[in-house]
Amino acid sequence: MSVKPHVLTERGVLRYEQVTYPMEERGLQFGDGVYEVVRLYNGTYIWLEEHLNRLYRSAAAIRLSVPFAPEELAARLEELRRLNDVHEDAILYLQVTRGSFPRAHAFPAENRPNLYAYIEPMARKRNEMTRGVHVIVTKDVRWEYCYILNP
Repeated sequence: MSVKPHVLTERGVLRYEQVTYPMEERGLQFGDGVYEVVRLYNGTYIWLEEHLNRLYRSAAAIRLSVPFAPEELAARLEELRRLNDVHEDAILYLQVTRGSFPRAHAFPAENRPNLYAYIEPMARKRNEMTRGVHVIVTKDVRWEYCYILNP
């Protein structure tokens, strides 16, 4: 599989080099959107339905519409997998943003969301999966720094 030859957008499947982001894309300006990363093992989506359920739940929480019904989005993601000829381990990156509007902090009542999804190879780290990894656990202090915006 080539890296990201086809990308799913709200307009359908496009070649990677055809995809553009409008300058007033709220996802770029404000991080105004939701995303999911889905694993594929041997070219098969893992827990796709659960990931899509969470995507729609997250979108509803920020009053963001998703351009496709869940069943249609799942079918389009399968088409994306097929067009990219994915048979190995990979990840799907899927993002839905509020769309493109003149820059303003308040989002518009009506929106035409943008959707971007692509697949790229990512091998499993079998050695770490078998042997485990060492970790250091620390307190999450990100929310204590109000001057840092984390989209």
